[in-house]
Amino acid sequence: MKAISRQTKLAFTLVELQFTVAISVMLFLALGSLAIYCGRSLSGLMNYSDLQRESRNALNVMTRDIRQARNVSAFTSQDFTLVDTNNVTIRYQYLSNSETLQRTMSGETTVLLEGCDWLAFTMFQRNTTNGTYGQYPAADLPTCKLIQLSWHCYRSILGLKMNTEIVQSAKVVIRAK
Repeated sequence: MKAISRQTKLAFTLVELQFTVAISVMLFLALGSLAIYCGRSLSGLMNYSDLQRESRNALNVMTRDIRQARNVSAFTSQDFTLVDTNNVTIRYQYLSNSETLQRTMSGETTVLLEGCDWLAFTMFQRNTTNGTYGQYPAADLPTCKLIQLSWHCYRSILGLKMNTEIVQSAKVVIRAK
């Protein structure tokens, strides 16, 4: 019999090397897919948090302005103008081409919401309909006592609209009227 040298015993065979490479590739693929999944999930959570914060801020600003308004001077489903108790004009305008909600007061325009693919304003009278919590639609500007704000905003993950979206709706009463 031929004697096997010590150096030959320490080396890997081709089959052992292929098996080790295959296991390593599967392990790296599993870790890579886990990292991508965790990254997308974290990005989604951050987007939800960002959308919630922006939506809450926009709703707070609009609610304050509407409640302190003296009257509504112009109104459409995507644009309305208020006059506050100091005769200052405040305009809220939804720009569908840029998907933004803007507030203009004293010539200064600020963007309240970005990434809104749908937004609508509706005006109502204050008195409720028979046996429900709904209000009668306002026929004209002098009868407008309540404004409903509704929007749908989104954020994209890796350039795609994913499950990161928020829907907001509120009815705000004009108190000073």
